Amino acid sequence: MRPHRLTFTAFGSFPGTETVDFDALAEAGLFLFHGPTGAGKTTILDALCFALYGQVPGQRNSARSLRCDHAPPATGPSVGLEVTIRGRLLRIQRSPAWQRPKLRGAGFTEEKAKVVVSERRGSSWHGLTTRLDEAGHLVGELLGMNADQFCQVAMLPQGEFARFLRAGGDERAKLLERLFTVKIFTQAEAWLAEHRTLAWREAQELRQQVDFAIKRVEEAAGDTLLTAPGPASPASAAASTEGAAARNPGSGGTGSREPASGGPCAQAGDAGRLTPEADPLRWAGALLDAARAVVEGSAEEQAAAGRALRAARERHEQAASLADRRRRHAEALALRRTLDERADERADLQALLDDAARADRVMPLIAAVRQRAEAAANLMLLVLNLPLVGLFTRLLSIPPQTLMPLVIGLCVVGVYAE
Repeated sequence: MRPHRLTFTAFGSFPGTETVDFDALAEAGLFLFHGPTGAGKTTILDALCFALYGQVPGQRNSARSLRCDHAPPATGPSVGLEVTIRGRLLRIQRSPAWQRPKLRGAGFTEEKAKVVVSERRGSSWHGLTTRLDEAGHLVGELLGMNADQFCQVAMLPQGEFARFLRAGGDERAKLLERLFTVKIFTQAEAWLAEHRTLAWREAQELRQQVDFAIKRVEEAAGDTLLTAPGPASPASAAASTEGAAARNPGSGGTGSREPASGGPCAQAGDAGRLTPEADPLRWAGALLDAARAVVEGSAEEQAAAGRALRAARERHEQAASLADRRRRHAEALALRRTLDERADERADLQALLDDAARADRVMPLIAAVRQRAEAAANLMLLVLNLPLVGLFTRLLSIPPQTLMPLVIGLCVVGVYAE
């Protein structure tokens, strides 16, 4: 902050209008306000502080009025300040609340506190705000201090620095942080502390995952790999692990490794002597090497078992084929015995078939004879019925009145005849 010009009227101990040109005073470097007690040195600093924050330091801010009692009754107190803050040229005009004589009648009326903040842009002034709270917030943001902190640090001639020295550690820390722009370091410290906490939590979570993985590996390995004795030591297991990692640089020490020499028992001994709590990677590496050796031995055993299985399947297929042929031979023999037993029956059936074949040749003749016999019988029946037909014809020619008594008489004769 660099003040340029301070103008105040009827303020403090000055009844008229006074102007302090700080640019002219600062041409020679440092400058000093001096004078006897009551000369108005404090009033200049109060006017500067009032222009910035709308209040004065210390107990003087609680005074009933900042207006000079010796000023003309109609003259109101006001303060104007032209100041450069962070490269921005501002003009702040303030007037505190005061009692103005009424224009009509006797008595006084209160004039409210006012403020006008303008900024120099180019060749003219542009208004920023006329609100008291916005003006204080704007100045506080630009200076990085509130009114109390400004009075503690900047108002050294008023003895307020002693209060800063007597202030508590937290209050002084907050003030110094804002004065010396250490906010970024505070944020960095908080960021580091937060990430330290997060890293510790992640480490704990990863440790839990490692413990869970170790438990699963122990369950999968079983007691054979975990407790099998062997001549190797943890150092040899570490060397084996490092050598395997060197042979596989792309794996990063956690990928596939070539199995170490010494057989599964030696490598299982490494895993048995190493503890997962002390070095889980070496323990898991030694256990993995032992498991690989066991897998290789199991692979050889599996290959031999596969060959034995194929041979057994071939023998089984041959035995099944032989058993099927024997079954069909036995069925053929049984069928042959059955056919032999039925040879006489077959001969009788053959004779019947021969007779049937011979009879089949005379069946048309028998059918023709039957037809001629039926025709002759029909002809005989016709011949026998001719007299009856003639009699029936004659009866039809007799009148009904004559025929009816004759029929009745024949019926009676027939009844009595029975």
